[in-house]
Amino acid sequence: QAYYVADGALHQCVLCAMADSQQRWRWIGGGAIFLVHVAVCFQLGRHLARRRLHQRQQGKNSVQNRPKLSSRQRKARSASSKAAPAPVAEARFESCPSVEQVELVLSLRTERLVVVLEGSCDARNEAAIIRSADVLGVQYVYIIDDPGGRKNLTFAEGVAAGAQRYISVEHFAGIDECVDKLRGDGFQLWATDLSPEAECISDLRPPWPEKVALILGREADGISKPLLEKADRRIYLQLYGFTESLNVAVAGALCMESLLQLMPECRGLPEATKEKLRQEWLGDAAVQRLRLTDVEKDPAFDAYEWHTHVATGMLNGS
Repeated sequence: QAYYVADGALHQCVLCAMADSQQRWRWIGGGAIFLVHVAVCFQLGRHLARRRLHQRQQGKNSVQNRPKLSSRQRKARSASSKAAPAPVAEARFESCPSVEQVELVLSLRTERLVVVLEGSCDARNEAAIIRSADVLGVQYVYIIDDPGGRKNLTFAEGVAAGAQRYISVEHFAGIDECVDKLRGDGFQLWATDLSPEAECISDLRPPWPEKVALILGREADGISKPLLEKADRRIYLQLYGFTESLNVAVAGALCMESLLQLMPECRGLPEATKEKLRQEWLGDAAVQRLRLTDVEKDPAFDAYEWHTHVATGMLNGS
């Protein structure tokens, strides 16, 4: 405030002096304003420096006056900071499906379309196909193992995003075992192929078979010749760019979606299959809830009935 008062007074002096014809008054007024500015800036700098020094000194005193902890207290504090898995457990429970979610998903699932993956050597592609099957409603995924390629194959749980808990995955040691299983269940084998005998999937027309097994091969060499010869039909996706192929996981997702669009009536599961999946999905959810509440497991415990009771109570607000 003193700075602004002095500055205003000096400006008035200068204005009065400038009205005078004498040049010396102009120089005197300008010099006075300059000196006042320098003096005020110097005082402000000293004030800020003292304030910072005082704040720093207060910080040091607070650190010095902090009560010293014993070794036992330090260990207890470090243990309490490390042990905080509650949010993870809570997230695990939130990921459990509810009864309503299970019923909705079951109504849109299909077992009339299955995916067959031959010679899987890439864990990420395998996990991505399982994830796509779950998203699109395909319940069964058959994997024909490659004897030389699966010894060091670890499932990519991060890519699957938990879809492996809700998809029925079955492994086969060889082609003949898988084909016999499919033929016995009444499936037609549709293989993805780029040969001249293959048909574009968008050109397919009814009538449709009762059940279809979509066969996917490896990216490097596709479906093996022995399995390709057993196929009832060969199909391919129309490509419109310079790249001549798709990632097998992407191709599998597009083929599944295209076939489900062509055959929407294939959705739906028999009641026996639904009941089995209810027991698996809700039972898994109930076991996770039991782990969180530390309830002892009883061999006679019916997880489905218990979780249905809990979920119904949560929906009713109890």
